[in-house]
Amino acid sequence: MANGTGLAVAHADASKTKPSPRPLQIIRLGTAEENFSFHLEQANLDSIMAQVPSDMKVAVVSVVGAFRTGKSFLLTFLLRYLRYGSELDDSEDWMTAAGDLREGNINEKVLAGDDGRNALESSFQWRAGKERTTTGIWMWSEAFVRRVANGEEVAVLLMDTQGMFDNETSMNLTACIFGLSTLLSSYQIYNVQNRIQEDNLQHLALFSEYGRIALAGEAGKLVRQGKKQGDEGTDKGHEEKSEGGVEAEELMLPDEDEIPFQRVEFLVRDWMDFDEDLPFHQLKEEMDSYLQDVIEKGSVKDLRQTREQILGCFQKVRCFVLPHPGLEVPKKAYSGEVALINPFFRRLLNHYAREVFGPELEAKRIHKRDLTAPELRQYVSSYVEMFKSGTRFPEAQTMLEATASANNQNATQLALSKYKGEMDAYCGPRVYEYRKVDDFMAHHRACKDAALQLFDSTATIGRKVQVREFRVRVLDEIEDLFSRYEEANANRNPFRNFEYYALPLLVALAAFVMRWIADLESTCSLERRYLCTNVSNAMGHVYVFLITFILILSFNRVKLFVDYVRQVVPVLLGMDRMHLKTA
Repeated sequence: MANGTGLAVAHADASKTKPSPRPLQIIRLGTAEENFSFHLEQANLDSIMAQVPSDMKVAVVSVVGAFRTGKSFLLTFLLRYLRYGSELDDSEDWMTAAGDLREGNINEKVLAGDDGRNALESSFQWRAGKERTTTGIWMWSEAFVRRVANGEEVAVLLMDTQGMFDNETSMNLTACIFGLSTLLSSYQIYNVQNRIQEDNLQHLALFSEYGRIALAGEAGKLVRQGKKQGDEGTDKGHEEKSEGGVEAEELMLPDEDEIPFQRVEFLVRDWMDFDEDLPFHQLKEEMDSYLQDVIEKGSVKDLRQTREQILGCFQKVRCFVLPHPGLEVPKKAYSGEVALINPFFRRLLNHYAREVFGPELEAKRIHKRDLTAPELRQYVSSYVEMFKSGTRFPEAQTMLEATASANNQNATQLALSKYKGEMDAYCGPRVYEYRKVDDFMAHHRACKDAALQLFDSTATIGRKVQVREFRVRVLDEIEDLFSRYEEANANRNPFRNFEYYALPLLVALAAFVMRWIADLESTCSLERRYLCTNVSNAMGHVYVFLITFILILSFNRVKLFVDYVRQVVPVLLGMDRMHLKTA
């Protein structure tokens, strides 16, 4: 599992009926007539998240950058590493474990061959040339398990995004794509060409700023400033509202000092300034030094602000460089021969894949909470809904509301799951023991309090009015579940509805007594023997029939009664022994 085994492998029997792993589009871009709106491919997203156990945390590794810079080509190699790589050695064998690089290769020469169909579906699509390949946002349908620094296993999802600056996509739409990828990923690879240029930094700062506003609390600053200014010019007692119509004092915000996003890594392609003879650790030191120089050179005010903004948006900013893969790779005739790839490129790519999926990999985290697959699914749905129009970036307040809504829904599900899980273990469908009313109510109150405490600790952002609405929803759901558990427990009470059995039991008892009397020699003389025999037989049939009928109807209740007696008798005997000892 730790070496990147796909989750689907753990279910070998089920895999026979499942489609082969392939890239699935989870977010589609609309046409100009649709205002370039974002559309969530819900079925594809659900099928991906279904591969991950509901309690396992997920990490999302995404690649963004300008179009035609080798993003999908890189992801194909990363997929190979997750499939065939091993942490037990540092070899490059995983690169050729499946032969030449045919998967995802849609160059004309490959498509014309017999394996052209497999090339379309077995990896993220890539090709040579100047035409763009990826549109929208795609995710690999299979999750891979990696063990991270704290020893925990997380499910890794790979995400590919539409290339930026392709002469077909507006700047606003590009900002939306980049911003959405930033919001969803825990490890974002920013693919840049040749070197980190000033426009790369400015684009990163610009595109991530909207997410920072939404997630780091800047929207709350605006709200509080609006309230402060409004209080100075309004009458006392007038309830001031923010510019968006949200009551300022009703807004709960994340910590202002919280850095919203986890990791961005500049992956510089076709880097030229290499000394190939140096060991890798010295090459890595040069990469770190280069990034440090880029960050520190921004001495002019606007350049310094750009760098401060990036550092304020991401907890970790890193850099890795790769040389050119070789002159044969960009050609349209390239059919995936690994041997034609620059050996130095392969050497550094081997180190890079191990670094990306190494122990430093982290689960996706939003507001200090690591997300599971169901929670991530909710955030994806909320963020796509937020990006309804691709022609303009959502306002910060809209992003805050979307994040808060998704967070509240996750808090609701977590609270209800906790209540239901603990109540199921105590008195659920698989429990046949009757619980006394006092014990049952005490357990219900404890489970309810624990569920509400979990909700309150999770639902910590957004408008308090909205949080209260979700909390009321949790309480209503808990009361509904409680009614069902209460009814199920009451049905297990061996003495419930005993009055319905009392009359048949009395008739059966009377018949038994009459038969006993009829069988007494002192009651029936020789002259009445025939009558007594008939009465005895008739009464015997009556009480046997009634007892059998009652036992059939109440088999489970009799079983519960016997179990109840078995529990009570030892307690009563123990009390008698205690009385005898004290006496």
